[in-house]
Amino acid sequence: MNMQALEMHKKSPEKLRGWCIYWLVLATFTVFERITDAFLFFLPLYHEAKVAFVVYLWHPKSQGALYIYDKFVAPTLSKHEGLIDRKIEETQAKVGDVIFSYSKMAYAYVQKMTLQLLQSLPTAQAAMHAQQQGGAQAASEPVNPIKKEPVATEAK
Repeated sequence: MNMQALEMHKKSPEKLRGWCIYWLVLATFTVFERITDAFLFFLPLYHEAKVAFVVYLWHPKSQGALYIYDKFVAPTLSKHEGLIDRKIEETQAKVGDVIFSYSKMAYAYVQKMTLQLLQSLPTAQAAMHAQQQGGAQAASEPVNPIKKEPVATEAK
């Protein structure tokens, strides 16, 4: 999409286009970096070379990102543009399906829990009413909350 925006708006300011290209090339580099790190991490000065490459990409004198974009990234993306767009659409459809199915499951769960809560209300109200009536008779006696029986008090 970034490439399409760049190619459709070639009349946009060059600095904006340059930074968009930089970020596109850097994102591509990051993808390949994940793969190469697994195999080349042990080479001497490997990490320093990666830093130097990133500096090469953004430095105004070298404009490495523009060179790499024009020579490698743009032709590759143009060649596979249809496939990339199809994969993006398929992924969006799959994500939409997953979100829909999980939202249905969440709705069913909330509905079930609400129904259980509503069914337990009359029982809970009756228990509270019985406790209030029984509590008025034994209000002077302390009650153990775990065993629900009067607590023995010492006579003074």
